Amino acid sequence: MSHDHGSDGPGSGNNESLSHGLQINSIYWETGHRTYLPFWANLLKKFTPKIIDDKLRKLLGEANPVSHEPFVFYGDSAYFRSYYGDPDVSVVFPLKKKTNFCFSPTGKSSLSELEHKYDKYGQTKVTKSELVYKDVNLDSEKETEPLFTEEELKNINNFVNEIKAGVYGENHRKEIERLNVENSKEDEVKSVKEILKIRDERLEKTLSEVFDLSELPTEGKEVDWSEIEKKISEQGRNEGLNTEELKSMVHTLFRKKGLLKEDFKVLKVAGLKLNWRQSLKSLEIWFTVEATTKRKDYEIKFMPSTLTIERKGEVILQKNLFGKVDCEGSFWTMYKNPSSGEKYVNISMTKRTPNHEGMWDQPFK
Repeated sequence: MSHDHGSDGPGSGNNESLSHGLQINSIYWETGHRTYLPFWANLLKKFTPKIIDDKLRKLLGEANPVSHEPFVFYGDSAYFRSYYGDPDVSVVFPLKKKTNFCFSPTGKSSLSELEHKYDKYGQTKVTKSELVYKDVNLDSEKETEPLFTEEELKNINNFVNEIKAGVYGENHRKEIERLNVENSKEDEVKSVKEILKIRDERLEKTLSEVFDLSELPTEGKEVDWSEIEKKISEQGRNEGLNTEELKSMVHTLFRKKGLLKEDFKVLKVAGLKLNWRQSLKSLEIWFTVEATTKRKDYEIKFMPSTLTIERKGEVILQKNLFGKVDCEGSFWTMYKNPSSGEKYVNISMTKRTPNHEGMWDQPFK
């Protein structure tokens, strides 16, 4: 029996040469391992402690791995595990489809679908809200109907022209001319530039006296608004308010609002001659000391509502402040004037915000 490939027929069991290189209708053996399993073959299998760990967790009542829980929650969606033979082999599927948002008022229907429904079924029924809206619009249109028709306006215009021409008498013609003159006077409106050019010398003189800050008093006084209102009502609009009283009121307001840079004022307390001034947010005090004084001789202690000055361990001033200060924003220095040789102790305090800001009547109570 010949086994060469050239003599093989189509039904023979010999190998056939094909383009893809595979063999068909042939008996062959392909194996990459031993063809028999010895009695100790199970010992060679790969060992994993996972099964033992799972059993121990179950016996001890510990939590199972998350893969054993079929429900999965992530983000704003819920998912479900589909297991394949083992809890560790699963595929996660969403419990619902992704939400599709439609910002078109037609909902899920497209414009072509709506057009098709309109052609097939006709116009949709009018809702109750649309009927109410339609009735309201009709009522509003009725309310805004013109009082006169074009024909009536034309007749009125012709009647006025006849009066001007003197058809109905000379008296009526003069009366309508007088009305036209009065209307033209009422309609005359001055421009802004013309109004700005108008000067009131009396008003300018009064304002210059009121807002003259050259004679500002060193101590402010409270404004009695009820008294001012009473005087205005008594004197009347023509007589006006006293200029001196207005000036005093403006000075007080300027001082209260901290719009003025005050000069130092003298205050004698406990044998000390203190010079002080203030702004909306700070209070400054200074006094002179002897030329031989050193900085270590003085100690100044700041408390929220108390100022203490010590000289060589002796308290020479301890006063309650008019308001409260911020201790962290308060400090003091000793300064020597190079021209005169005098020494000063300068105290700077920051007023506590927001309740104690503003202008104080005096530094101490």
